[in-house]
Amino acid sequence: EGEGSRLLYAMEVRIEVQAMGQKVVMVISERVQFDGQPPYAYLSSLSHHQDPENEQTIRVRVEDGRLLAVIEEAGVQRTLEREAIDYTFEDFWTPQTWIQQGRRVGDGLRVRSFDTSTMESDVDILEVLATTETVAGGVPLRLYDLGLASKRDGDEGTAVVDADGRTMSMQFADMFELRLESEEVAKTLEVGGDLFLLNTVPIDRPIGDAPRVRRLVVEVAGDFPLRSGPRQSVARDPSTGRVTLSLGAMYGEPLVATPESIERNLEETVEFPIHHPAVKAIAEKAVGDAATPREKVERLVAFVDTFVQDAVLPNASTVMGLVERPRGDCSEHTLLFTALARSLGIPARDASGLMYMGDEIQRFGGHVWNEVVLDGVWVPVDATWGQMEIDATHITLARGDDSASLRMRSQADMELTLKAVETEPTSEPTPSR
Repeated sequence: EGEGSRLLYAMEVRIEVQAMGQKVVMVISERVQFDGQPPYAYLSSLSHHQDPENEQTIRVRVEDGRLLAVIEEAGVQRTLEREAIDYTFEDFWTPQTWIQQGRRVGDGLRVRSFDTSTMESDVDILEVLATTETVAGGVPLRLYDLGLASKRDGDEGTAVVDADGRTMSMQFADMFELRLESEEVAKTLEVGGDLFLLNTVPIDRPIGDAPRVRRLVVEVAGDFPLRSGPRQSVARDPSTGRVTLSLGAMYGEPLVATPESIERNLEETVEFPIHHPAVKAIAEKAVGDAATPREKVERLVAFVDTFVQDAVLPNASTVMGLVERPRGDCSEHTLLFTALARSLGIPARDASGLMYMGDEIQRFGGHVWNEVVLDGVWVPVDATWGQMEIDATHITLARGDDSASLRMRSQADMELTLKAVETEPTSEPTPSR
């Protein structure tokens, strides 16, 4: 109370998942401080993430009307500044008080939010989907099923909360579920299915060596968002609900890079320390004397392909972690490529979706690659496979800001039927990775 008082929010989450045959434990904690006097403005925060491969700490504070972040990862400390935000404790607490007032199906709420781990503002969108009257522990209980979404990134999920606004369960992208349970029950919960295996899609026939596929046409069954774009055309049959997906250089349509998308995908962020001397030095070494943006991208693709040692990791690294220890899978190749490209003034972002896993498995698995701006349009490239022109087994589901909501979404109900395939002739077998 009084001058100098503070409102403090603290949270710690421990996540245990099974991925790629390994049990992965992640610990995420956050502390946020607000001014104790109206309008209860945001003052500072501390975010910490730790997993078997990485540890990152982000301290953010308001200083002289600006946001100043100090980021520590892989033994490196750097700072990042942003414009001040209009964010208060009222924004933070509004969803809970909104529920406490009593809601009906169809009621909606839009409220400002702030992600302390990325220093980015957004608008959270809540909608009451259903209400349930039940009994728990011998007492009546009213539950609300909520639909959750964000305006900027498009992330989607659902939650069940009680009449006090307390979260009982929460689910993200059809994959992760959080549940309110006693500590004893939570700590004895058996680890569920392997997330890597869940994130695959079968096809009815083998199609050959993925890097050699130049044209692929499949029929898609299942409720999943597909859009036309570079090297990808989508045709829907309204009578059957089935989708014909055509992939390859002869399909699709150019995706023009807007000034806004160029600016956003050139900026330094918490994730991409593009102005760090070590990052710039690697980028300049990678492109050498290349003169044009296309030549630089070609050399970056080849460099990242060999610089990052192939290793299947169940958890993602950071850019500074890769500078120190360059190893990883498609996530690490894509992450480093984006940072290096942006440091050279080339707009870059990630694209995510599926890629063919080979005839032995006969499934498509989750994959992530890059898009860069060349001659005013977004062009897909894949540094994991050293492809300046991606092969026709890449199925794009999301790109840029909307990738986060789809990257880990389960494709369990999606099936593919092969209609046509063409491959490049070769005199030598393509080495498998």
